[in-house]
Amino acid sequence: MIARLFPSRKDFVDRVAKGFDLPIPREPFANDVLTRRSDTEIEFTTAARKEGAGTTGSVKANSDPIHGLVMLLGDIPNMLTLSMRLPGASAELRATIAQWVRSDWNRRR
Repeated sequence: MIARLFPSRKDFVDRVAKGFDLPIPREPFANDVLTRRSDTEIEFTTAARKEGAGTTGSVKANSDPIHGLVMLLGDIPNMLTLSMRLPGASAELRATIAQWVRSDWNRRR
């Protein structure tokens, strides 16, 4: 995920990948809409019925989009991923949840 979303962390990804003989995808997911909030935070939307940042964990693609954010903390980054699938009328709730996660994460800096 770091390789796909944070090109500024290429050196870190290269150091980690050095010990593995596996291809590491370095392009963002084709079906995602990304909003870079900073060098360490990206918001994403994974479209309905598509694979992307929102489906890399336990949330699977279905008829609704997945909204979320990915944040890094530290030089050897800890990564936090938030994926949300809420009814369309809950856009305000998505923003509130994301802001709470940002605030909590940033307190840990």
